[in-house]
Amino acid sequence: MLYRFESNMKNSSVLGMVGAGGIGQLLMNHIAFRNWEKVWVLLIFLIITIILIEIFQNILEIKLTTR
Repeated sequence: MLYRFESNMKNSSVLGMVGAGGIGQLLMNHIAFRNWEKVWVLLIFLIITIILIEIFQNILEIKLTTR
C-alpha cells in the first residue's frame, strides 16, 4: 500500500508537468514564470515527502517481516 502511495506521489508530479494538474502543473507554472524560489520550495517539499514515505515504508516492512 505504501509503495503505491510513493509511486503515485512521483507519478502525479510527472503527470502534472505534462498538463494533468496537481503539484506538477504548479511546478511547471513557476518554472515558466521563472519563479525560482517557489520552484525550490516545491522540489524540496516533494523530495522530503518522498523520502519520509520511503523511510516509513521501510520501517513498516521490517516490522511486518520480523514477526
